[in-house]
Amino acid sequence: MFRSVAFTFGYLVIFALFTLNQMASAQDFSKFRPHVAINLASYHLNSSKDFNEINPGIGIGFTTPSGLGRSEFGLEVGQYKNSINSQSYYVMGSLDAEVARITPNVAIRMGGFAGFSHYPGDARKFKDRGVPTIGNWVMAAGLQTAVRVNDTYDLRIRVMPAGDVADALFTAQIAIGF
Repeated sequence: MFRSVAFTFGYLVIFALFTLNQMASAQDFSKFRPHVAINLASYHLNSSKDFNEINPGIGIGFTTPSGLGRSEFGLEVGQYKNSINSQSYYVMGSLDAEVARITPNVAIRMGGFAGFSHYPGDARKFKDRGVPTIGNWVMAAGLQTAVRVNDTYDLRIRVMPAGDVADALFTAQIAIGF
């Protein structure tokens, strides 16, 4: 237990310092991209349980250049109907970079994400499977790919470990810049 709490606390400290550093060093606020995120669905690959795979929800966040090449740092908060049919809240950070430009208006971005989702009353099940938790907040981390259209719309697919209930968990989300 101590290791998972220490890991989670260390992650949060590093994430907070990175965020503050990047925000303080951002000189060009014209590249600050606020967005609304629409959570759509999930897919539990080779699931051992019957999960709710339709996960509507909404979030708000932003992306901004990270200072590391063509990469962007993002932060988002929101809520959604989770895979066990309860409402969850989330706080997620991401770091991704453009890896290909399909057309002048369409780019592929790849990177990672990490954060926490609120699972009231169910976090203990995750903790018992070795997933770091803080109270009812469960850590989520993995890889993401996004298709960005017109520097306004992102279709994101995220994949993360799913413990002993599935081989992997995939999620789909649309972010609309404003």
